[in-house]
Amino acid sequence: MATIKFYYLHCHNSEESRNTSAGDELELQIVADGNAQTHRRSRMWNGRRWDLGIQVDFNNEVEVILRELDNPRAGDPHDDLGRIIISPSELDGPFTFTGHGVSYELQWGPVT
Repeated sequence: MATIKFYYLHCHNSEESRNTSAGDELELQIVADGNAQTHRRSRMWNGRRWDLGIQVDFNNEVEVILRELDNPRAGDPHDDLGRIIISPSELDGPFTFTGHGVSYELQWGPVT
C-alpha cells in the first residue's frame, strides 16, 4: 500500500477571473482504487493557494478530478479542467490542470 499527501492547489490562471472578479468555484474529487475518498469545494482566483492537507492510502491508483462549477440549469454546464491518474511509483507531484485555458498546479508528495 502507498500513501500520498496532497499539499495544495495553486491558481496561476483561473477561468472566471478573465470575465469577472468572482473567480472559479472549484470541485476537487479524489478517487483511490475506484472509491471516492474526498470531495472538496473552494473559490479560487489568480494567485490564490488552496491548502489541502489530504492524505490518501491506495494500492493501484489515485484519480484526481478538477471541475469548475457553473450553472447547468441556465445552460452553462460544469467545466472539466482535467484529470490525473497517480500510480504508486509517482509519489511526487506537481501536475498542472490546463483544461478550458486555466492553469492550476496540484502539489503532492509522499507522507513523511
